[in-house]
Amino acid sequence: MSLLTIRRATPEDAGLLADLNGHVHGLHVARRPDIYRKQPSPDELTALYKDQLNRESVRIFIAELPGGECLGYASASLQQRAASALMHADSFIVLNQLAVVPKATRQGVGTQGSGVVAI
Repeated sequence: MSLLTIRRATPEDAGLLADLNGHVHGLHVARRPDIYRKQPSPDELTALYKDQLNRESVRIFIAELPGGECLGYASASLQQRAASALMHADSFIVLNQLAVVPKATRQGVGTQGSGVVAI
C-alpha cells in the first residue's frame, strides 16, 4: 500500500485507537480466552490508550491513507532489564500490539507499521 502514511499517535487519538483495537482483540479473546479478557468498554479502552500515550516509554503509530482513513496501529514499549550476576543491564523494544482493519489485511499495513516502531 504505497500511499500509506505512518504517524505517531497523540493523546487525542485515544478514542480512535480504542475503535481500531476492536478489530483484533475479539480474535484474541476467541482464540485465547485463558489470556485475554473480554472486550473492554470504549471508555475503558480510551482511558487505557490515553494513559499509554502519556508514558515516555510507549510509542504508538497509526497507519492512515490520504484523507485520514485509519487502517491500523502498532504499539511498542521500551523495557529495561537490570544487571544481574549473569547479564549486563539492557534495554529493548517490545512490540505490544499490531492491529489492522479487516479490509486492509494482507496489503503490507502491518509490515509498514511494525517497521517504524522506535523509542
